[in-house]
Amino acid sequence: MMNTESNTKEFKSIDTEARSLRFPSGKTPSVLVVDDNLTYRLVLCALLEQMGATTVQAVSGEDAITRAGKAQFDVILMDVGLPDMDGFDAAARIQTASAEQVPIIACTAYDGLEERAAAARVGMFTFITKPAGRRSVFLAILECLSEKKNAENRFVPNAKDTNDQDEIEPVLDTDSLSEILGGLTPETRALVLSSVPLDTNASLATMRTAALNADLAKLEISAHRLKGLARTFGARHLASLTEKLHCLAREGQGKDALACVPAIQAGARDMLDALAEQSAA
Repeated sequence: MMNTESNTKEFKSIDTEARSLRFPSGKTPSVLVVDDNLTYRLVLCALLEQMGATTVQAVSGEDAITRAGKAQFDVILMDVGLPDMDGFDAAARIQTASAEQVPIIACTAYDGLEERAAAARVGMFTFITKPAGRRSVFLAILECLSEKKNAENRFVPNAKDTNDQDEIEPVLDTDSLSEILGGLTPETRALVLSSVPLDTNASLATMRTAALNADLAKLEISAHRLKGLARTFGARHLASLTEKLHCLAREGQGKDALACVPAIQAGARDMLDALAEQSAA
């Protein structure tokens, strides 16, 4: 016999989460949802619109390329297994044709290293596994929005960076942090902050294993993921370190890439400590 009281409580809990996961006030991200499965496409669009986004649907790779050529989207959710071409090829063609790089999220049921490496090679921003839950979609798009906002803050060494030792950069950029957290409800803010240690430690674990095995492909993937987290929450120094590791690993400079790992581990711990203070505030 069905427990209707239990089901009612569960549905109320889901409904509460649906109302709390909203993009920051004043932000209405436009998202191109690319998937050949009608049902899944409709579900994703419904979730995104509940979060405050606007959506456009594409049913194939060619359809996505055409739509991306006619309008500028803040984020593209790209299914990898499309009927006419794989999502990696579609993403590469969109980025090649676009004057401004758009963050593209790979969506696939196959959560393997090969798929993640392929996504990184064509410049996809991050990777979510289908069926993607409300929270994972929300956090992935938040990272993408932060990536667009902070692209100009990528680390470029200059005389001030190398010679001015008296000025110490804070662990977190408060403007970036306020942009991400300021419009969230207390419940969503707590949920977002509680997810950061899980994602950060998972990336660090992958990075440690990759460093021990001198696996540059895994180093590149873990650096890319950690870079997204660092930029999302305004950890600019950590973002610069992971950017450097990402580039070195991609270029095959193993010795220099491995030398970056200890500083990144220390920077990640600093970021988590600073975010823990924000959670307690």
